[in-house]
Amino acid sequence: RATTHYERLELLRQLAPATEVVGTERYVDNGRILTSAGISAGIDCSLHVVERLLGSDVAAKTARQMEYRWKN
Repeated sequence: RATTHYERLELLRQLAPATEVVGTERYVDNGRILTSAGISAGIDCSLHVVERLLGSDVAAKTARQMEYRWKN
């Protein structure tokens, strides 16, 4: 599973025909590979990685420090 910017979903389907391309999620985490759908979605994905590695409290504090609305 993977995602990308909405303007490039079809290209991703062509380049990776064996991949389930998801156009409805801001980011996709396959455990080893993460993809995101754009700039702010990349920030969401990055905070997801912080949460996965360091916990939800650290991720929430990071988002708050950035003045970024995350999981509201």
